[in-house]
Amino acid sequence: MRLKINGEDRASNSDPLSPLVDIVRTVEALAPDGSLSLLQRALEQHDVVQCGMCFPGMLIALTSYFDMKTALVGNVCRCTGYERILDAALSIIERAETQ
Repeated sequence: MRLKINGEDRASNSDPLSPLVDIVRTVEALAPDGSLSLLQRALEQHDVVQCGMCFPGMLIALTSYFDMKTALVGNVCRCTGYERILDAALSIIERAETQ
């Protein structure tokens, strides 16, 4: 699982979490008011989610990096491959550039 700790993307098994309880950001924080974030909507629109096992880690990782391929290192998806995941993330950039 990937977590955001003090703004830095980290593997959840790399640090003990008890002292970090107030500064850890999990996937639930991406939609605090219950509305999907822009990234979550794009992934949904591109039919990215299959089994859901890798999805939280993908979301956290993609919110942390500008280089999407680097973001996905360490996040293993056995269902979709990565093409739809990258297409969804790129669609956000393309939409922003046309506005």
